[in-house]
Amino acid sequence: MSPKSQRPDQKPDTRGVRRLPEHEIIAILRAADDTRGAGGKEMLIKVLKGADDRQILHRGLNENPLYGYYEELSEEEIEKRVNWMIQHGFLLLAPGSRAPVLDLTEKGWEIEKKTYAQELRMEFDEILESGKQPYDLSYLESVDPEVLENLLELLRKSGNPKYIPLLEAWLPYPPKRLRTRISQVIAALEASSS
Repeated sequence: MSPKSQRPDQKPDTRGVRRLPEHEIIAILRAADDTRGAGGKEMLIKVLKGADDRQILHRGLNENPLYGYYEELSEEEIEKRVNWMIQHGFLLLAPGSRAPVLDLTEKGWEIEKKTYAQELRMEFDEILESGKQPYDLSYLESVDPEVLENLLELLRKSGNPKYIPLLEAWLPYPPKRLRTRISQVIAALEASSS
């Protein structure tokens, strides 16, 4: 049964999906983060399938790191996994102007912000390995502040001073509260290297 034809009093179909492994939960949440508020289950299913859909391409959702994650599965099988995520409190369908939109629950967001922060740390490592300068970190302006707080904590815990030049390059961009936190992480990394 397609998401459009499902009655509100009906339980979404999850037949055959008894439990999702942690890596699949993380993958679905990461894909869902970019589709939040942009569409319902259908949009997320298309991203996970890797659909060559006009709306997906127009919104740049084909750039999501999990685009095509389930390319070998049918849309029906992907929908069952998304339904499982809804039933187990990781995702929710909220009322939208035309149709319900998909969003992350608090439980789902707790996992996603840590996943996204890890992804950003790997991007920092790639930037440093490339050796290209000057560092342009203005793209971080569009990242949720909670994700950035998690990123800063990861960098602080690493104790690795290699991140200091990137942090210094980032300093002019964020709001004051985050700049203060960046300065604290720089100081912690400097202290750990001496």
